[in-house]
Amino acid sequence: LLFLLPVVGLVSKSRLSAQAERLAWFCCMILWILIIGLRHEIGCDWEPYLDIYLQNKNASVFSIDWLSIGQRGALAPWEPAHLILNLISGYLDLGMYGVNTLYALLFVAGISSFCRNLPSPWLALTIATPYLLTIVAMGYSRQAAAIGLIFWSISFLMKKRVLFALALALVSVLFHQTVAFIVLIIVGIGPNYPDKYKKLVLVALASVFIVISMLHADKYDWSLAQFHQADTLAVRFRTILSAIPAAIFLSMW
Repeated sequence: LLFLLPVVGLVSKSRLSAQAERLAWFCCMILWILIIGLRHEIGCDWEPYLDIYLQNKNASVFSIDWLSIGQRGALAPWEPAHLILNLISGYLDLGMYGVNTLYALLFVAGISSFCRNLPSPWLALTIATPYLLTIVAMGYSRQAAAIGLIFWSISFLMKKRVLFALALALVSVLFHQTVAFIVLIIVGIGPNYPDKYKKLVLVALASVFIVISMLHADKYDWSLAQFHQADTLAVRFRTILSAIPAAIFLSMW
């Protein structure tokens, strides 16, 4: 049913006025924020993130040892944004629903901004719905927030607003370190570097890329092992989900 929302928008866009179309898009985004944010016990991160919330809901910014947060579940010292959102939700007494809604706001805002900058926003949303919106956003909270911020950053790059793009890209790393590679690309292609510095920048970014890759080599091995052990039925199901919007895209090419 959720997949039908962007499909209906795609089909009926030509019949709507510009104002009605923007209103329909806004309502669709609000609905996604509510669905992602108010979900209950859905997603592989629910239990570990609930433990982190319960441990920190009554804490303050000054009472947390930020250098030791790597011992709290899957967080690393340079990924403090998750705890910050937990502190905000705990202060407002919103529970895990507050944390997930804040994540949903970041993710949906990023996806929406990116799609609206494309020639066919509803088609882009249709493609994003089966996997990004349904599986990633409701299964991997920190990754979803980081991805949303990267999409938001790219939308600013498309408008030539480099400083905003760089700022959002850097903030995304505070949620999940894996987007550091994409941040390097944005840093490399975003600013209009003088010709004499372009090669130096590329060498510097390539060096950082290699260093980060070496530091996290063990995690790549773990991820590869997890991939080989993955549930083949789930993999096939997700492939089918992605095949449907792919078919719609190809039919409109």
